[in-house]
Amino acid sequence: MNIKGHVDTRRYNPSRDIAYAWPNLMQAALVAFEKEKGEPITAFLIQEFNINDRDLGELIQRYANYFKECLAQGGKEYKRPEDALAACGFFDLPVSHQAVILTRLGQVATGAFFYAVRDVYIDSNDPPYNDAKIVEIGKQAKEAFIKRSRLRWYHYVLKPWKLFA
Repeated sequence: MNIKGHVDTRRYNPSRDIAYAWPNLMQAALVAFEKEKGEPITAFLIQEFNINDRDLGELIQRYANYFKECLAQGGKEYKRPEDALAACGFFDLPVSHQAVILTRLGQVATGAFFYAVRDVYIDSNDPPYNDAKIVEIGKQAKEAFIKRSRLRWYHYVLKPWKLFA
């Protein structure tokens, strides 16, 4: 199935698929904010940044408003996602608060890719993405960050895990 009149003939369509899956991905991300179901990285960031329940509620509400703005953007003049985020007051929150929800969404997207990519393979077709290109982009990013500065996260994340090595 594809978007009517769309020239893309692949079985999958990234824009359509992300739009279709986003409510489920967002729900999976927000479950981590329930204390009894807390995911370790999210729980750590909430404690590290000293985010209380009221702040967390405000953060989630503003991100949910972003979701609503994206769905209702027909008559709006948003040119970029940042425009819709700004309209929701998301950028009025401290960067540390923004990082908590964006980190969690990144974790969910990473997990979703792991499962979803298997579903788009057809035995007789090439893979739906170019893994060599992805690895090359990762290597280039690593080199760019190393040259720019000795970022702390490089030493704690990329180096020990040998990512893009």
